[in-house]
Amino acid sequence: MTSSSRHVSRGFFLLVALLGTSALAQSGIHALTCIGTQEMTFAPGLKILPVDVTLSASANLDTCWSLDTDVTSATFQVEVTGSGSCARGSYHDEIVITWNTGETSTLSMNNPVEVRPLSPSGTTAYGRVVSGRFEGSLVATTLQTIPGEHDLLDCLTGGLTQSMGLVSLSLIQLQP
Repeated sequence: MTSSSRHVSRGFFLLVALLGTSALAQSGIHALTCIGTQEMTFAPGLKILPVDVTLSASANLDTCWSLDTDVTSATFQVEVTGSGSCARGSYHDEIVITWNTGETSTLSMNNPVEVRPLSPSGTTAYGRVVSGRFEGSLVATTLQTIPGEHDLLDCLTGGLTQSMGLVSLSLIQLQP
């Protein structure tokens, strides 16, 4: 992640946190932040050089903060094909979030979601909620991969077939 994208990401999350707890929220601004874990599988397994690979991911956003007290958690599953290696994978897809209320939101990301299985550095993607609950909201997601003890060895031999990480999702909606 570049220094400028890190600053934009931090600024976005700070704005969401401040607006979510300020009097501005009473004027029609809605903010929501969720955190949790994401498990990923790769088929075929990731190796050192990039190949087409299918990423299947499942996330459990078990803690959400919002002025909208009925939203407390969310989940999503994604299956997408893209070019990936152990150093970096780039995947572009819509994400359907299922909230604990049973409602859904479809996210369209403006830039590909990047996965870096061997790096503990985070990646950020931005987009918009295109349908469902919170439609029109701006979205930022981060994924902080947690490298496993044998991931490098797997990359050099048969291929890395699974990984996990910490994921966050923040959205902000300005009501008309």
